[in-house]
Amino acid sequence: MMLLSRFWYAVVAMVAGALAAFAFALVAFYNDRAQQASLVQLAADSQAVEWAIKIESRRRIDALLPLAVDADLWRAAVPLAAPQEEPVAKINSARLEVKKALKKTVAPLKEGNRVAYAPDVVFLVGRAGEVFASERVADGNKKGRLPAWLEAIDQNDEFELGGYFAVVDALSGYERDDLWLIGDHLFLVSARPAMSVPVGGPTAGSTGLPPAGAIVGLKLLDDEFAKTLATSTRTSLVLFARSRRVSAGADVTRDPTELDAVGDELSRLARDPAFAGKSRTEPRLISGGVGATFVRLAGEAPLAGFAVVRHSDFLGSPLDAQGRFTADHKQHLPLLWIGGGALLALLVGIGLSALEHGLPLRAFRKQASSLKTGDIEYLQPEKLRGPYREAASAINDGFERMLIKRGGQGSRPADLSAILGPVPAQGQLAAFNLPSEPPPAPARLSSPAPPVPRASTPPPIPSSPAGPLGRKAPPPRPPAIAALDDDEKTSVGLPNEAVHQGSGARGNGTLGQTGPVNEEGEWLSVYEEFLRIKRQCNEQTEGMTFAKFSNTLRKNRDALVLRHHCKTVKFSVYVKDGRAQLKASPVRDA
Repeated sequence: MMLLSRFWYAVVAMVAGALAAFAFALVAFYNDRAQQASLVQLAADSQAVEWAIKIESRRRIDALLPLAVDADLWRAAVPLAAPQEEPVAKINSARLEVKKALKKTVAPLKEGNRVAYAPDVVFLVGRAGEVFASERVADGNKKGRLPAWLEAIDQNDEFELGGYFAVVDALSGYERDDLWLIGDHLFLVSARPAMSVPVGGPTAGSTGLPPAGAIVGLKLLDDEFAKTLATSTRTSLVLFARSRRVSAGADVTRDPTELDAVGDELSRLARDPAFAGKSRTEPRLISGGVGATFVRLAGEAPLAGFAVVRHSDFLGSPLDAQGRFTADHKQHLPLLWIGGGALLALLVGIGLSALEHGLPLRAFRKQASSLKTGDIEYLQPEKLRGPYREAASAINDGFERMLIKRGGQGSRPADLSAILGPVPAQGQLAAFNLPSEPPPAPARLSSPAPPVPRASTPPPIPSSPAGPLGRKAPPPRPPAIAALDDDEKTSVGLPNEAVHQGSGARGNGTLGQTGPVNEEGEWLSVYEEFLRIKRQCNEQTEGMTFAKFSNTLRKNRDALVLRHHCKTVKFSVYVKDGRAQLKASPVRDA
């Protein structure tokens, strides 16, 4: 019975362990799904950014259209197309006129919606690639907005852009966009051809002539541009060139610190076969829960492109999910089943505790009350369980020592289970089984042994003093009977199980046979038979001496003789449930 709560604790522990394992398995499943979703989203984000940059380039090319078709601007630039044929004074004057005309044409780009796609600086380029004039457009007057070398372009008459492919294509009549890396700065380039103007005498609407020049706009790809692009695409991105970070930006809904994880990956891009062959890498985790994909942009800038970064929403443990539950999630919880299961487990635990602790305590209190009123002389440990049995045995031992200390003699039967091993609990005696009626006397043998004369009556035993707790001491033991007449002999009652009785001679197997009876000899035979049966049952026999065995039998014999008013007690050995057991049978007068 005492194992019920321990079994329940084991069941509860296993259920709790299974639930914990299931919760962690769900966390792993969730993280795997979150990672897969993050990688898929990274691929979608990279495509969104790539298309956004293409649209940005297209609109910036369109924003240069008013400059490309302004006839007054290009007529003013005609003298600059052949400077060797014009005097220096006229060329300088023409430069001033072109500068004024360009500034006037650029002015509308600084107003309204055109500002969003206006370049930072505009170049008016001649047919030979020379720069006629330049003008800062968007945020051009903000200090530190553009690199310092742009400030000196107007003072350098020999500055030209004819070496770039985008400019060459624009001078050939094509619209182009490109990426230029000038120093440590990355630029988005927009170039388109200008209207055709005859050098000898410009005629509006002239056809069949090459472009008079080209309009080239540069947009600095700094952190401001990156943040605007990230906000429009709702991503976090890094712009890079030559495996170095140039600028970065993140949407307001993203954590900007996740962009720092890209640094180490940029240094390995040049050796990445996917980046070199397909101009993009597969989405992958780069640090912790941060994933990224790298895309190369077409242009003259070496190893230039962008990286889209996304942090996966991972869970470290099941407790991390607690703060992510919403009211909608909680509405789907089966609260009735959860509460009912918890209540059932609580009730089962309380019930088992009552069975294991409440009932044994009640039995102990009942015996203690009977001991107080004098209904019993000693506690009965065989009727108790667990620690209460040990407590009852300890109390009985205390009573015995107190009686002996005061000059009395203990009369409590010894606990055979503590000395001889566990015995079957049959009837009310537990240690010994007493039949309800005396068994029939066995048939006499043909040649009975001569009777042994009775032993002389021993001197009377002095009366015992008062027992513990003021109770009357138990009655003294009667004198031992040395032998029995033929008329006083009865057969020993045996149980229905396989019984092995000790005998005076080894191997006989009968304790109740006729003839002279030697008690010590009988007990020695029982002792040897008991040891033999225990060995057959693979039980331990170490420490079981005949002196201890006989002393135990003697105490129980005296107690049973006094209690049942029998002549003597016969002991026998039998097997029950694979264990050697002892049985005590009273022998009454025939």
